[in-house]
Amino acid sequence: MHLPLSAIKPAVSNSMKPLMTAKLHTTAKTSNVYTTRPNISALALTKYLLQTKGITGIYRGLGATLLRDIPFSCLHFTIYSHLNFLGFGPNGEKSSTLHSCASGLASALVSALAVTPCDVIKTRLQVLPNGHSEPRYLGIKDCAIKIYKHEGLGSFFKGAVPRIMVIAPLFGIAQAVYNFEVSQKLMGLHKS
Repeated sequence: MHLPLSAIKPAVSNSMKPLMTAKLHTTAKTSNVYTTRPNISALALTKYLLQTKGITGIYRGLGATLLRDIPFSCLHFTIYSHLNFLGFGPNGEKSSTLHSCASGLASALVSALAVTPCDVIKTRLQVLPNGHSEPRYLGIKDCAIKIYKHEGLGSFFKGAVPRIMVIAPLFGIAQAVYNFEVSQKLMGLHKS
């Protein structure tokens, strides 16, 4: 029995959470809001987080990350399966690689847009406030309420276009490669 690769994706991606948290902190410091923060490496920031916040500081925003990733995966693979099925031949032949790529791209586009509010919340929870005027969030609900109250509904879709521009082609290519069975051949897996 083989687990589908899609079933292990959330577990693998969330195991990288501490590295992504450190990356987020180091890239956020370069924006206009964080220009007063000194240049710091990801390793130095990780050490700082461990010393000041403990292990929970590294996993800050994990709940929001799961709140984004689980619905994304459910939506993406459901939509992808349906769209890809439409490309099957009349005698049950699998869809073409190009059709699989287009199905993956379209389903990722819709899924990424749908979960962008969760991505905004996750990002806000993970960025360390630098000044007294910056909001501090107590959790997912508090963050959502403060964003809505102070910035409006549109703020939940900040960064949607760049996110879609990265996610949609990535998943389109991934589904095309999977459809082409390169991944199975490279890993020595065979469909039964």
